[in-house]
Parts: sequence; C-alpha cells; structure tokens
Amino acid sequence: MAFSNSHVMTSSRLVETIQINFEDFSESFLTCGTCLNLFDAGEHQPKLLPCSHTLCRSCLQRIMQGPGPGRQAESFRCPICREGIAVPHGGGAAAFPPSFVVNQLLDLMASQRRDLVPKCSIHSGRELLFCETCDTVFCPACLSHQAKADHTVLSFSVAVKRMTEILLYKATLAASQLGSAYEAVCREVETLDANAEACMQSVDQAFQQLRDLVDRRHSTVRETVKRVKEEKRRALKEQLELIGQEKARVESECEGLQYQLDTFAGLSEPRENAYMEFSRDSSASGVANANVVDDECLRSVEAALQRCGKVRVSTTHPGLCS
Repeated sequence: MAFSNSHVMTSSRLVETIQINFEDFSESFLTCGTCLNLFDAGEHQPKLLPCSHTLCRSCLQRIMQGPGPGRQAESFRCPICREGIAVPHGGGAAAFPPSFVVNQLLDLMASQRRDLVPKCSIHSGRELLFCETCDTVFCPACLSHQAKADHTVLSFSVAVKRMTEILLYKATLAASQLGSAYEAVCREVETLDANAEACMQSVDQAFQQLRDLVDRRHSTVRETVKRVKEEKRRALKEQLELIGQEKARVESECEGLQYQLDTFAGLSEPRENAYMEFSRDSSASGVANANVVDDECLRSVEAALQRCGKVRVSTTHPGLCS
C-alpha cells in the first residue's frame, strides 16, 4: 500500500502529499521496537515513555516485572535509549499514557486500508463480496448473485488476503521448486564439467596413442627409405664403377680397333699399280708419237754406238810400253 504524491495549487495555499510505502512506514513508526509486533488497540497498545519512546503494553509489563512473583519493579531502563524510567505508583503499565501520535497514525492507516476495499458502483457504501464456488465478485444489495447454502462467500478483503496467501504459497512453492531445479542444474553442470574433463582426457589419450603409432610408423618408413636408398645407391655406385671400367676398356679397345681399322684400310688397297711400259725416249710424254720417237731414238742410239768404242793401236815397241 502506498500514499499518492501530488501537488494541489489553490488561491490561498499549496497542498503537497508524498508517496509512502505502507510496509516501510509501519516498520518504522507502527511497530514495537522490542517485540517487533504492530501496535494495536489490545495487547500491543502503544504506551509513551517519559523519554518519548513508545513500547507496546505487553513489552512494558514484561520489563516492569520484578524479581519475585507478583512483584513489580519501581524503575527500569528504556530498552531503546537506556534512560532510567520511574514506574507510576499504583498504576503499572496501564498508568503510562497512550501514544496519541501512534494511535492517530494507526487510525489513518486503517482508513487508508478501508479505502482500498472496492465498493459497489451503485451502492457506494456496500463492500463487495466474493463467492469462491462461482469465482465471482458481487454486491449483496444488487442481488446479482443467487447465494446458495453450499456456496462459500467471503468478503472481498478476506478473499484478496486468501488469494494473496495462495499466490504467496504458490510463489514460495515455485521458488522452492526453482531452487531445487537450480540446484539440479548446478549439479548437472558440475557433472557435465567432470564428464567433459574425463572425455577430454580420453580424447587426449586416444589421439596421443595415434600420434605414437604415427610417429613409430613415420620413423619406420623413414628408416626403410634410408635403407633402400643406401642399397640402391650402393648398387648404382657399383654400376657406375663398372660402367667407368667398361667405358675405359671400350675406349681403349676402340683406339686399338681404330688403329687396326686404319692399318686394315692401309693394307686393303695395293700400295703400287701394275702399269709398266718401256719407252726408248725418256722424254716422250705420249703414246701417239711413240713410234716416231722410237725411230729417232734408234738412229740416235746407232749413231752413238758408232761413236762408242774405238780400238786404239800403238806403234811403239812393246819394250817401250810401260
């Protein structure tokens, strides 16, 4: 419940009202500071102490109770400010004056609360009733609702209070269920975290095993490649050595074969031809005039022969010859 906050301007004055929360106001001004019960007109009637603090009659009687049964203390200390308070003679707690300010505030709150109860729009003085059986709000003066003996009829304020209590109970139950659900979800989250951690460890372990297998296989394949490479390299080097040796031998043989071929080529053809012819004149250069040359040669030879050789004789006495 709250009071409205408004400003009303008139020709002579300014009226201001402020909004106050009923629960906060009651706790601050309408509640006994000792037992924390709301002041009322009965057991918790507000009593004003000389120190200006207010206590309910029940708390005041309890504080004034003496050490023995039926005895009453002559003085006590205010439980709020600890000031010494003298007990009035012959009156006890009832002798303390009532707190008129608190009583006026209680009356004001009661009137404000009564204003909150809805009234009939036709009969402004009649409070509306509520039928639980029909779930209907009605005015008894309007006769809009036919009451029956088996129907449960409540005043609207009681119905509101009951529904408020039901709603509060359901809200409390829902809050409790939500709390249980929250705890269940929290446990589920914790379980999820634990399961996820275990799953992650399993995944790490499984993939570590795969990595180990891959690493071992990788090392094995690399060693195989190295071994095959060395074997092939060794075979190829041996082949290169054989090729080099064979090449040198072939080149040597080729050189010898070339010499033999050259020699064979030189021997395969006659080194001289078979042409031979006698010519009487060594200066003759042709065959056509060979006969002419022969004749001239013969004559020359004959003439030369005539001149060649001569028998000489001497007339000297042999004895004189040396």
